[in-house]
Amino acid sequence: MYLDNLTCLGIISQEEKRFKGDFEAYETLFKKYSFENIKNELSFALDDFDKLEKVKSFYDVTDYRKAFIISCSI
Repeated sequence: MYLDNLTCLGIISQEEKRFKGDFEAYETLFKKYSFENIKNELSFALDDFDKLEKVKSFYDVTDYRKAFIISCSI
């Protein structure tokens, strides 16, 4: 929810078509945070229109936010 708010404000952007590092790093995160277990636990709350899926992406700071950081640093 917080990431969605920052995205809506234009502070960060979700980069779904680009990847950071190698794919093994993403699999390590999925295992660390037990994605499959969470998906199974939440399956009762999902209906035909909901889905819970893994997306290999990252969030990046937008140019707008970079300009704001620079202006505050002067």
